[in-house]
Amino acid sequence: MEEGDPGRLRQRDHSSSGSAGRRAVTRSITRSGSRPKGEAAGNVDAKNIKGARNRLLNKLKTRRNDSEPPNSTSKYTASEEEDNGEEEDFCPFKFHGCSSSDAVQEVVSTFNTKKLEILDKLGLSGLQYLEHGFHNSRHLVFWLLKRMDVENMNIKLVDGSFVKMNLESVRRILGIRCTGAQMMISSSKVTEYVKVRLHERFGTEESKDLPDLDDLRKVLCREYGNVMSEYDEETFMIAMAGYCYAYMFGPAKRSATVPRDIWNFIAYPKKLLNCNWGGYVLAVLQSSARAVQLNARSNPSSIKLGGCWLYLQLLYMDSIDLGENNIPLGWLPRVRWYETQHLLDFTNLHENCKGIRAK
Repeated sequence: MEEGDPGRLRQRDHSSSGSAGRRAVTRSITRSGSRPKGEAAGNVDAKNIKGARNRLLNKLKTRRNDSEPPNSTSKYTASEEEDNGEEEDFCPFKFHGCSSSDAVQEVVSTFNTKKLEILDKLGLSGLQYLEHGFHNSRHLVFWLLKRMDVENMNIKLVDGSFVKMNLESVRRILGIRCTGAQMMISSSKVTEYVKVRLHERFGTEESKDLPDLDDLRKVLCREYGNVMSEYDEETFMIAMAGYCYAYMFGPAKRSATVPRDIWNFIAYPKKLLNCNWGGYVLAVLQSSARAVQLNARSNPSSIKLGGCWLYLQLLYMDSIDLGENNIPLGWLPRVRWYETQHLLDFTNLHENCKGIRAK
């Protein structure tokens, strides 16, 4: 992998939107410069894989290095995946979800020095590097969730190798805190005490049960200058946490909203100073993958997708050798260095692989 200077902006050629797909092999095999033992170069053609989606997967297929043993077991073998091409090819007509890093970026991009300090105190400093225009391919997210081994938190690729999902990968990609106390998800209703305190902090009407996203946005975009009272800082932290849950980290919803089961936790801002954001991101993706895999069995016309889509897509891209578009492994957080056009080119391969059914 070529080392580079993170301070220099790299110029990339976007003249061909399909360039990412044509270069897609695993980084490990590119570095070793060899194929798995006994595999012929034309072996892929002999498998007679049918359908546009399988041809796309063939372009992006990775090869495991012979020196690396499988790092976990999975529910399906490679031969089973090939034999069940029809099941692999299933794609619902419509996806529902509200993950939007742009919504968070539009707010964070307005932050002054004081607000960025609070963002860092919260353990969310990596979000300041979000770029406007990161494209989400719902089809790619669906494909990754469908292939996730939810017990071992791995994503199984078509050649049988795995992409690991762990706290370190969340830290590297998003630059958010991945240590500390686990967030307590409440299965009970939001307490009346919490509702009263939130009404006081956000100045909402009594007819409102809980603050909505407009109320949170007003607090985040309010002009405080470079001096904020402790009370204002705490209210700001609650608003920032709720906004991230709604647009980036939270479970599957048709439209963005703060999950009700998190209010009893984030209403106490001191808890946010030591909470494990990465643990929550992984827990929601694990739950979403379970739901997707269960629902996909009945071939539904639509499916809801939850979790942090941006993390999932960049995790996958980080496991693929993208040739001249590779980002040096030491450049962190990864989200800071991926260009929006590059992500668009890559995800469009998946977006278009089944035509209108992938939209």
